[in-house]
Amino acid sequence: MKQPATTDADRASKANRPSMLLTNEENEQLFGLLGRRCQTQCTAVVQLYLTQSPAHASWVKKWTGALCFVKDNIRKSYYFRLYCLKTNRQVWEQELYEKLDVTKPRPFLIVFEGAEGIVAFNFAMEDEATAFMNTTTSTLHNRNRRRDDRIKRNSTRKDPPPARPPPVSNQNNAFDNTVTLRHKPSFGAPTA
Repeated sequence: MKQPATTDADRASKANRPSMLLTNEENEQLFGLLGRRCQTQCTAVVQLYLTQSPAHASWVKKWTGALCFVKDNIRKSYYFRLYCLKTNRQVWEQELYEKLDVTKPRPFLIVFEGAEGIVAFNFAMEDEATAFMNTTTSTLHNRNRRRDDRIKRNSTRKDPPPARPPPVSNQNNAFDNTVTLRHKPSFGAPTA
Protein backbone atom coordinates (compact mmCIF):
# COMPACT_ATOMS: atom_id res chain seq x y z
CA MET A 1 0.00 0.00 0.00
CA LYS A 2 1.32 3.40 -0.95
CA GLN A 3 2.11 5.79 1.93
CA PRO A 4 0.50 9.26 1.74
CA ALA A 5 2.88 12.00 0.70
CA THR A 6 4.07 14.27 3.49
CA THR A 7 4.11 18.01 2.96
CA ASP A 8 6.64 20.52 4.22
CA ALA A 9 4.06 21.63 6.80
CA ASP A 10 3.71 18.03 8.06
CA ARG A 11 7.47 17.68 8.39
CA ALA A 12 7.75 21.06 10.13
CA SER A 13 5.07 20.17 12.67
CA LYS A 14 6.84 16.89 13.47
CA ALA A 15 10.31 18.43 13.58
CA ASN A 16 12.20 18.92 16.82
CA ARG A 17 12.34 22.54 17.94
CA PRO A 18 15.95 23.72 18.40
CA SER A 19 17.40 26.15 20.91
CA MET A 20 18.47 29.53 19.53
CA LEU A 21 21.57 29.47 21.75
CA LEU A 22 22.91 26.10 20.58
CA THR A 23 24.77 25.48 17.33
CA ASN A 24 23.20 23.26 14.66
CA GLU A 25 25.61 20.49 15.67
CA GLU A 26 24.67 20.81 19.36
CA ASN A 27 20.95 20.78 18.51
CA GLU A 28 21.42 17.65 16.37
CA GLN A 29 23.42 16.01 19.19
CA LEU A 30 20.56 16.83 21.55
CA PHE A 31 17.89 15.46 19.19
CA GLY A 32 19.87 12.21 19.02
CA LEU A 33 19.59 11.88 22.81
CA LEU A 34 15.79 12.22 22.88
CA GLY A 35 15.04 8.58 22.22
CA ARG A 36 12.85 6.65 19.84
CA ARG A 37 9.49 8.30 19.02
CA CYS A 38 10.27 11.32 21.20
CA GLN A 39 9.98 14.87 19.97
CA THR A 40 11.01 18.13 21.61
CA GLN A 41 8.28 20.75 21.38
CA CYS A 42 10.60 23.41 22.82
CA THR A 43 14.32 23.57 23.68
CA ALA A 44 16.28 26.05 25.82
CA VAL A 45 19.51 26.50 27.74
CA VAL A 46 18.83 26.64 31.49
CA GLN A 47 20.16 26.26 34.99
CA LEU A 48 18.09 23.80 37.04
CA TYR A 49 17.47 24.74 40.68
CA LEU A 50 15.75 22.55 43.29
CA THR A 51 14.77 23.36 46.85
CA GLN A 52 16.64 21.46 49.52
CA SER A 53 14.65 19.08 51.73
CA PRO A 54 13.36 18.78 54.38
CA ALA A 55 12.43 22.47 54.81
CA HIS A 56 12.64 23.43 51.09
CA ALA A 57 13.71 26.90 52.21
CA SER A 58 16.78 27.35 49.99
CA TRP A 59 17.65 26.82 46.34
CA VAL A 60 20.41 24.49 45.17
CA LYS A 61 21.76 24.66 41.62
CA LYS A 62 21.81 21.08 40.30
CA TRP A 63 22.62 21.28 36.59
CA THR A 64 23.20 23.54 33.63
CA GLY A 65 22.23 22.14 30.26
CA ALA A 66 19.72 21.90 27.44
CA LEU A 67 16.12 21.61 28.61
CA CYS A 68 13.59 19.95 26.32
CA PHE A 69 9.82 19.86 26.54
CA VAL A 70 9.42 16.31 25.22
CA LYS A 71 6.40 14.53 23.82
CA ASP A 72 7.15 10.84 24.42
CA ASN A 73 4.89 8.86 22.09
CA ILE A 74 5.88 5.47 23.54
CA ARG A 75 5.12 6.44 27.16
CA LYS A 76 2.19 8.60 25.97
CA SER A 77 3.09 11.58 28.11
CA TYR A 78 4.98 14.87 28.21
CA TYR A 79 8.23 15.50 30.12
CA PHE A 80 10.70 18.19 31.02
CA ARG A 81 14.08 16.57 30.31
CA LEU A 82 17.45 18.15 30.96
CA TYR A 83 20.47 16.98 28.98
CA CYS A 84 24.19 17.53 29.51
CA LEU A 85 25.85 17.88 26.11
CA LYS A 86 29.34 17.46 27.61
CA THR A 87 28.57 13.98 28.96
CA ASN A 88 26.04 13.26 26.19
CA ARG A 89 23.27 12.05 28.55
CA GLN A 90 19.98 12.93 30.21
CA VAL A 91 20.58 14.21 33.75
CA TRP A 92 17.07 15.04 34.98
CA GLU A 93 13.42 14.38 34.14
CA GLN A 94 10.00 15.49 35.38
CA GLU A 95 6.73 14.18 33.93
CA LEU A 96 3.98 16.74 33.45
CA TYR A 97 1.30 15.57 35.82
CA GLU A 98 -2.37 16.49 35.53
CA LYS A 99 -2.59 19.43 37.96
CA LEU A 100 0.87 20.92 37.38
CA ASP A 101 0.86 24.61 38.33
CA VAL A 102 3.60 26.41 36.40
CA THR A 103 4.35 30.06 37.17
CA LYS A 104 6.69 32.63 35.68
CA PRO A 105 7.65 35.03 38.51
CA ARG A 106 10.39 36.67 36.41
CA PRO A 107 10.83 36.97 32.63
CA PHE A 108 13.69 34.43 32.74
CA LEU A 109 12.39 32.11 35.50
CA ILE A 110 9.79 29.31 35.49
CA VAL A 111 8.81 27.62 38.78
CA PHE A 112 6.62 24.63 39.69
CA GLU A 113 6.28 21.91 42.30
CA GLY A 114 8.02 18.75 41.14
CA ALA A 115 8.59 15.26 42.49
CA GLU A 116 11.73 16.29 44.41
CA GLY A 117 10.53 19.67 45.69
CA ILE A 118 10.11 23.08 44.12
CA VAL A 119 11.79 23.26 40.69
CA ALA A 120 13.06 26.41 38.97
CA PHE A 121 14.38 26.81 35.44
CA ASN A 122 16.63 29.85 35.11
CA PHE A 123 16.71 30.53 31.36
CA ALA A 124 19.74 31.98 29.59
CA MET A 125 17.42 33.80 27.16
CA GLU A 126 14.05 35.43 27.96
CA ASP A 127 12.59 34.52 24.54
CA GLU A 128 13.21 30.84 25.26
CA ALA A 129 11.58 31.22 28.70
CA THR A 130 8.50 32.73 27.05
CA ALA A 131 8.36 29.98 24.42
CA PHE A 132 8.72 27.33 27.13
CA MET A 133 5.97 28.86 29.26
CA ASN A 134 3.61 29.14 26.26
CA THR A 135 4.26 25.55 25.17
CA THR A 136 3.80 24.22 28.71
CA THR A 137 0.59 26.11 29.46
CA SER A 138 -1.02 25.34 26.08
CA THR A 139 -0.17 21.64 26.39
CA LEU A 140 -1.55 21.45 29.93
CA HIS A 141 -4.68 23.35 28.87
CA ASN A 142 -5.27 21.02 25.89
CA ARG A 143 -4.74 17.88 27.98
CA ASN A 144 -7.13 19.10 30.69
CA ARG A 145 -9.74 20.12 28.08
CA ARG A 146 -9.57 16.67 26.42
CA ARG A 147 -9.88 15.00 29.83
CA ASP A 148 -12.89 17.16 30.74
CA ASP A 149 -14.52 16.43 27.37
CA ARG A 150 -13.99 12.69 27.89
CA ILE A 151 -15.52 12.88 31.39
CA LYS A 152 -18.47 14.88 30.06
CA ARG A 153 -19.05 12.41 27.21
CA ASN A 154 -18.97 9.47 29.61
CA SER A 155 -21.31 11.14 32.13
CA THR A 156 -23.94 12.08 29.51
CA ARG A 157 -23.89 8.67 27.88
CA LYS A 158 -27.18 6.88 28.55
CA ASP A 159 -27.17 3.37 29.92
CA PRO A 160 -28.65 0.81 27.53
CA PRO A 161 -32.15 -0.39 28.41
CA PRO A 162 -32.29 -3.56 30.50
CA ALA A 163 -32.29 -6.76 28.51
CA ARG A 164 -35.72 -8.28 28.00
CA PRO A 165 -36.27 -12.01 28.04
CA PRO A 166 -37.09 -13.42 24.61
CA PRO A 167 -40.82 -13.90 23.92
CA VAL A 168 -42.17 -17.38 24.53
CA SER A 169 -43.51 -18.98 21.43
CA ASN A 170 -45.51 -22.19 21.15
CA GLN A 171 -45.13 -22.45 17.40
CA ASN A 172 -42.72 -25.37 17.64
CA ASN A 173 -44.94 -27.45 19.90
CA ALA A 174 -46.86 -30.17 18.03
CA PHE A 175 -49.05 -31.00 21.00
CA ASP A 176 -52.08 -29.26 22.35
CA ASN A 177 -51.19 -28.05 25.85
CA THR A 178 -54.78 -27.85 27.03
CA VAL A 179 -55.32 -29.48 30.43
CA THR A 180 -58.71 -30.91 31.37
CA LEU A 181 -59.46 -31.43 35.04
CA ARG A 182 -61.56 -34.52 35.89
CA HIS A 183 -62.60 -33.29 39.27
CA LYS A 184 -62.73 -30.00 41.06
CA PRO A 185 -59.52 -29.30 43.03
CA SER A 186 -59.82 -29.01 46.79
CA PHE A 187 -57.78 -26.37 48.55
CA GLY A 188 -58.77 -27.35 52.06
CA ALA A 189 -56.93 -29.53 54.55
CA PRO A 190 -56.18 -33.04 53.31
CA THR A 191 -58.40 -35.78 54.59
CA ALA A 192 -57.03 -38.98 55.91
